[in-house]
Amino acid sequence: MKRLLLRPCILGVSTLSLSGCMAMGMCGMEHGAAHQEQHASKAVFEEAHLGDVTVSLEVPPLSVGIESTLSVKVSHISSGEPVSGAKVTVAVSQLTPPAGHHPATLFEGRAEEGTTRGTYSVKHAFAEQGPHDIVARVWVDGGDKSATPVTVAATQEVHQHKDSKGRMDVMPMGILYGAGMGLLMALMMGRFLF
Repeated sequence: MKRLLLRPCILGVSTLSLSGCMAMGMCGMEHGAAHQEQHASKAVFEEAHLGDVTVSLEVPPLSVGIESTLSVKVSHISSGEPVSGAKVTVAVSQLTPPAGHHPATLFEGRAEEGTTRGTYSVKHAFAEQGPHDIVARVWVDGGDKSATPVTVAATQEVHQHKDSKGRMDVMPMGILYGAGMGLLMALMMGRFLF
């Protein structure tokens, strides 16, 4: 009689354990896909030259609502020496504005030289997702408006930040689910062993 009851119980435990493994696997797959999507965007580097000056613009991966640092490096081509005291502005505009809006400059600010000579940066938090144009203009002589600035532009995609959707992290949920399944299996097996 016990043997007759043991088979359905083993089948039931196997089914439950497999469904637990399947749930854990699905949680892992979802987490992996989100992780992969988050790193799909890479930093963008663009460079422009005018005379003996080279200007490099670096735009990191961008997320909605997260403040990002846009960096501009200015140096002499012949010597490689960094250029200090330049006037650097950075402008941001959205390539595909929301319906009913016209393309416009969303942000324009002056990039300040940091502790590293020839490296200028400005911080900006992007409000909308989608492709954005970032344009840096550099006046090497410090701001003579009659001089021609060195202009460099880059396009970078702004992605929706994963945490802003309020999603619960699936890893702790999967661990709890697996622990619950283990406890259920132990209870079922203990009942028939004792």
